Parts: sequence; structure tokens; C-alpha cells
Amino acid sequence: MHQTPVTEQILTPLFEKQHDSLEEVKLYDLKCLNPSTISIPKKLSTLECRNFKDGENLVTLLQPNRHSLHTLRLGQERLFVESYMRSRNIYPYPGHMIEPLEQLTSLLPFKELSSLRNLELYAVDLSPLLSSMERDLSFYARLQSLSLQSCLGAAEMITALASTHTAKAAPTPQPIELTLKQFSLRQEFPDSDLRSALRDFLGAFEGLESLSLLIENTTFLEKPSNLLQRHGKTMKKLVLECRIEPRQYLAHDTSRPFGTGSHPATLWDQSLGEICSLCPQLEELGTGFSLNDRFVRARILPVPYGVKIETNGLRQVRQRDLASLKRLSTLHIRNFPESSSVVHFGEYTIKHLAQKFLDETFPAAHNLEPPTLNTLAIGPTLYESRWKVGLGRGPLPEYLKTHYFCVDWQRNRFGCWLPLLTGVSERSMEVLRHQRPLSGIFESIWIK
Repeated sequence: MHQTPVTEQILTPLFEKQHDSLEEVKLYDLKCLNPSTISIPKKLSTLECRNFKDGENLVTLLQPNRHSLHTLRLGQERLFVESYMRSRNIYPYPGHMIEPLEQLTSLLPFKELSSLRNLELYAVDLSPLLSSMERDLSFYARLQSLSLQSCLGAAEMITALASTHTAKAAPTPQPIELTLKQFSLRQEFPDSDLRSALRDFLGAFEGLESLSLLIENTTFLEKPSNLLQRHGKTMKKLVLECRIEPRQYLAHDTSRPFGTGSHPATLWDQSLGEICSLCPQLEELGTGFSLNDRFVRARILPVPYGVKIETNGLRQVRQRDLASLKRLSTLHIRNFPESSSVVHFGEYTIKHLAQKFLDETFPAAHNLEPPTLNTLAIGPTLYESRWKVGLGRGPLPEYLKTHYFCVDWQRNRFGCWLPLLTGVSERSMEVLRHQRPLSGIFESIWIK
């Protein structure tokens, strides 16, 4: 999405030509719109504006479409990113950032958006929504998808939703229940209340099909089982990632498993075991694994067929758990260990690591049907290739790159299914998934 503000001169011919058929408008920034000089479409189902400023221009688009909008994405990304890049030691919100959402909701309360089902907010202060939550309970009860990305007051908001989801809202005689199917949270500066807020919120209702928790600058101590207890049977897409350092300090892998009380390698395996046990219908999974320097070194060396590496009980549990997910189609390994043994290797090293990972994670079996996994991603990786130090030729590989692979399965002469990997570019993956830019299971923990 281009970050240049869109002017009325650009929108006028589009709105005039597509007035009755236009259903989606996605903008990064919007300049002044005069409803007396431009024909505003009135059948929009999706409106996205990542930098809505004071909200007045946005209301010009929202007001005529308040009964047709199904998806709304709003944010103040530009100011947030600029503040975040300047300082990560304090929460990057100037005081005046509270005003825009407050002004927008005063001009057009969200409860008037009668058809809205998907709400995504980026880098805004949620205080105005908290103050009107009791009056707008029916609005939140209608939502099927809620995304709070880098928002101030996210913990307070989900706590309020957890405590009021069964409250009676006049004149409705029956309690109002949350019917969310998708929930996403990104938090760069989590406070001490976030852990308990998430636990209470996710324990207050059931039926989520998609959950994404991306948390930076902290060690998150809640176990997956405490978050997934009421949603495991319906969960289809799950992303869990926590890092203790922002990316400018990424000299080491700073990802940490959810949970506490054990060695990180043990926690990775315990977390994955809980996920696989609670979520048998899982189709897409993005999380960390107990990879370490020894794991990487062992797998870049030629390994005779049939030889087992690291024969300990924890690994066997993990292998058996992942292989038990009969609907898993997409897997994203979201952590990658720093290893001196791969610093000077290029793309082939990552593919070889991915191949060995699949060989051990999905042990060869004489099943009638192959495993359902068809997409694998690893990264962002921490290695710097030999091209960086001038020892090779060709284009420079991207640092901190996520590597994407298509997975095919072929029977060997013994009738066992074996994985075959084909590396694809990020652009190709966008085409394959009909999603640009990539999000969801591939959503980065870091803001753009």
C-alpha cells in the first residue's frame, strides 16, 4: 500500500466510474474530501485507512456507508512507526494521539455501523471505546473478527469485554454473548496486566477459529493451554510469538516460548504438545520450535538414511504430536537459532535445514494418504550469507528474510511418504495464497 496521501482529484474519477459497483476502498492516508464536489460511493463493504488523522475526512466516507460496511480497518500507523523508531524505552504515544479516535467516534459512533462484522485497529488509543462500551455492547456482540495492533489500552479493552460479555443490554432481554471467530493482538510494549487480561478474555467465551498473539519486549509467561482451553476444538489458525528484544538488537534469536518453570527447550516442546493436544482441527500453525545451535550443526552435515539424531524422549513427543495434526497444511517456524556454522552459508543451508526438519517431524510411514502439509516457512533467519563478505557472486540475499517452501509428498520404493521442498519467493507465495501483503499465519511480529 503506497503511503502517499490520496487526494480528491485521484478519487473523483474512480468514484464516478465505479460509483454503484465499488465495494472496497483501501488507503494508507486520505486528504480532504468535500462531499459537495465528489460523488461518494454508498455500497462499500470494506474500508481501510491506515492513517486517518483527525477522522473528519474518514467520516465523509463512513457516513453514507454505515449500513453496508462489513469490514473496517483504521489506524495511526505513520505517527506510531515514527515514534517507535525514535525511542523504544517509553511507550511511543504523544498525548494528542488520544484525540483522533475520540473525535471519530463522536462524529459517528461505531454502534451505528449496523452491518460491521470485522474491526481492525492499528496504533490508536482505545480509551474512547472503553468509555462507551456499556452503551455499545450489542455492537461488540455482532463482531466476528477483532484485531488490536499496537494499540494503547488493549489490555483494558479486552478485560472490559471479558467482564461484560454476558451483561444485559437494554432493551435486549437475553444476555449478549461474544461471537468472535477471529482475534488478533500485537503489542510492542505489554504491561503487567496483559497476561491476566488475555487469560480472562479468552476464557470468557468459546468458538475462536483463528488466534494470533504477537508480543515484543517481554517474556510472556502464560501457557498455551490456559489460552486455548475453550477454543481448541474449533481452532484452525494459530500464531504465537514472543520476543524479549526488538529487531534492532537481533544479534541472537530472542524468541521465547509461552509458559514458565522449565528450560526454554523443554517449554517449546511442552507448548507444542499442548497445542497439538487441544487443537486437533488445526490447519495453520505459526510458532517457535526447540531449535538450537546443535540442531542446526547436525543438520547441515550429510546424514545417512535412517540414522536418528538426538534420541531423547522430548523430541519423540514433539514428532508424534505434529504428525498427529491430520489437517495441518501450513507451518511457519517463527524462530531461528544463531549459529556460527551457518553464518557463511547461503540459501541452500536453509532449505537443507527445512528438509531435515520435515524428515524428523513427519517420520516416513506407510499411510494410504500423504501428510496434508503443503506450505512451510522459516524465519526471519539470522544468518548473513557469504555474499555479504564478498566471497561469492550473484545478488545479495536479504538479511532477516523469511524463507517460503512448497511441500510435495512422494512415495519411495518402500512405500513411505517423503517430503520434497521447492523454494518460492515471497511474491510467489502472495500469488499462491491470493494475499498481498502476506498476513495471518505469516504476519510479522514487528510493525512495518
